[in-house]
Amino acid sequence: MPSRSPRKARKRSAGKQSARKRAAAAPLKRPPVRLGAIDPVGLAADLRRLHEAAGDPNVERMPPATELWGVLIYAEQHFGALTDPAARQASGLKRTLLSEYMIQNLPIHQGRGARDAHEAGAWWETIAGYYALESASGAYKKSRRQRADELSAQPGATPVRRTTEAVAQAEAEIAAAARAAREREQLEEVRHTVTAEVARALLAVRGELNLDEEAAYWLEQIEKVLPCTTPLQYASLAVYLSAALRYLDQLAQPADSAPVTRVLNSLRAWEKPGEQQSS
Repeated sequence: MPSRSPRKARKRSAGKQSARKRAAAAPLKRPPVRLGAIDPVGLAADLRRLHEAAGDPNVERMPPATELWGVLIYAEQHFGALTDPAARQASGLKRTLLSEYMIQNLPIHQGRGARDAHEAGAWWETIAGYYALESASGAYKKSRRQRADELSAQPGATPVRRTTEAVAQAEAEIAAAARAAREREQLEEVRHTVTAEVARALLAVRGELNLDEEAAYWLEQIEKVLPCTTPLQYASLAVYLSAALRYLDQLAQPADSAPVTRVLNSLRAWEKPGEQQSS
């Protein structure tokens, strides 16, 4: 029987590994069920009100609503102070919901702690002990699973599979989006600067321009909005500049004035497609 080609075997093996990686990073078909918008402090405050309404003599010992764990323990230990069946049922349900909120969110905070420790120089071998794990790889993988939970819990986020490959892909996409946002902000700042410079240059030659009522009106609007300090003001300035150029181009402008010619050419270049951008 002919033996298999080593090269073909390697290709098949590499293909299988690539397929496994793609599967590990693929979006979840059935995302885990998570609580929706929950106000944990409000739940804790509700528990306090139940005990106050029941006349619990020890209610002043209940921790403030921001101390969720303390409120939960108090409500459990002093459950007997509630005698009304409806209040007892409400307390039990609210404690269940508050506990579930903490169960779903505590791993996220634990994962952040592990990552902060690692970024501060702690080895995964050290972190493993604080996870009650025996291996560095186990600690690293657990922190990645918790990172997946954190990414999935973001508002509007696509649930992330709890694998190192899926987390790496999600983090790369987040980093790319952040870079794109920074680039857009930088371009916006440049556009704002250029728009303001063109507007000031236009106002500087206003006395040499041939103006009608409409052109004069838009120059007045430009003067009023300067200096711009908000995106909305820059958007308005862009509109005013476009309107001013439209009316100025309908009038014969002095051809022997180099400053006027230069400013109008700059204004026309600013308004070319792809160069004029609103905020």
